[in-house]
Amino acid sequence: MSSSPPPPSKRTLGKTYLFRDLFSGCDMFSVAQPYTVSSTNDAVFVVQANLLIKRGGVDVDIGCGAAFGGADAEEAPMTENDTSVIDVVDTYGLQEVSWAKKDFAAWVKPYLARVKGHLESSRPHRLEPFMKGAQQFVLEIIKDFDNWVFYINANMDNDGMICFARYRDGATVPEFYFFRDGLQLCFPGTGANLAAEAHVSAEIAAREGYVV
Repeated sequence: MSSSPPPPSKRTLGKTYLFRDLFSGCDMFSVAQPYTVSSTNDAVFVVQANLLIKRGGVDVDIGCGAAFGGADAEEAPMTENDTSVIDVVDTYGLQEVSWAKKDFAAWVKPYLARVKGHLESSRPHRLEPFMKGAQQFVLEIIKDFDNWVFYINANMDNDGMICFARYRDGATVPEFYFFRDGLQLCFPGTGANLAAEAHVSAEIAAREGYVV
């Protein structure tokens, strides 16, 4: 069953935890982005992106209309100094890469092996669902390859995470897909730190309603 984070009223104010790539140390998205476990795959997080309108280089809209006091992007026409970007991509420095199936295959096999090794030593209860779900998701990508867009982490580290985006029918903003077990929930302000003190414990995450 799909799980989702708590509504804003139940979150601890001032804490914007970050999901960080286990291997590159790059931040990939935060709990501020709407995310769920895929309804069909326990090994995959689905993140709903929003358009970020930069007016003259200043962020003024994150797809929430005038909720934060700014003009609704639909009501304020864009000028030549304004740009429209995808929040997950722009905020976390994700870089689009053009891959053929052979490039994806060359990356995914060793990547999944690294995650498997991590789970064997630290989260053995996640090993079986990860391996089953990851294989299912890889086959899904290959079957519909041309409809996926690939993004590498900000460090351009091929040993780290690649995330995947696609547009649902009629959507103007894509959904992003991440291998759940290749991420670590971390406290903000810890840079690319992967040490234990940067991690949000499973107990804290569960208490505050966040799925890890």
